[in-house]
Amino acid sequence: MIWENNIDKIVMLTNLLEGEKKKCEQYWPNPNEKMTGGQYGLTLKDERIFSYYTLRELQIVDNKSKEKRDILQYHFTTWPDHGTPDPLLLILFQKRVTSTAPKYDGPILVHCSAGIGRTGTFIALDALASHGANTGVVDIENYVRIMRKDRMNMIQTSMLREMNIVSEDEMSLTALKEENKIKNRSVNILPLDKHRPFLTSYCSGRNDYINAVIIPSHISKEAFMVTQVPLPGTIVDFWRLITDNDSRCIIYFASSSDEEVNLINLKQ
Repeated sequence: MIWENNIDKIVMLTNLLEGEKKKCEQYWPNPNEKMTGGQYGLTLKDERIFSYYTLRELQIVDNKSKEKRDILQYHFTTWPDHGTPDPLLLILFQKRVTSTAPKYDGPILVHCSAGIGRTGTFIALDALASHGANTGVVDIENYVRIMRKDRMNMIQTSMLREMNIVSEDEMSLTALKEENKIKNRSVNILPLDKHRPFLTSYCSGRNDYINAVIIPSHISKEAFMVTQVPLPGTIVDFWRLITDNDSRCIIYFASSSDEEVNLINLKQ
């Protein structure tokens, strides 16, 4: 199928094992090994492991004609079993897939285990992002109907529930507690509970909340902490965040005209 359709990119959305259940056969060789199937041979030229996906460069050879082709496999490794992925990571992953060098311009093969739920989610994200960029309109309802018509069970559950879309209030419950409201510079910029760091060092009269989130890089799930410039009453929490996480570098973006706390205050 890959050879006949000139596929040069594979998007894999399942792990080989999830829990104790086998979800997929390993259809590529290990490093320094070769795999043969019928008239085709396969080698692994390169493998790079990032925080939430693995990128493999494969080479397939037609043993009869001796023709060789390179294929990129993007393996999303952080989709939880019976759950939904982190939306930000899935969007970054989709952008990584579509930003490949121009020489990889053939059809994209997308698969999970059954080829419906996770596969449908990625295809919908990719197609709607492309359509929205070209037209300025994202028509989720119409596209869901198209997908259901083209492949049975492609959309298995409510689109909103599958993509974990809920209101901001439901996702930022800690930030909206009365004791924490005064710690936020803006009610429109609140950390989601599932992404916020917890302050662990003891400080009398203080709880574990700070208006901050943890975000990933390409190589680590917890590479950066992003937070607001401290308010006068949250300087102690700012330094608790630094010491609790053994952070050695602070990158500061603020204008002197609109911030209440400057670097001199922070040093104090």
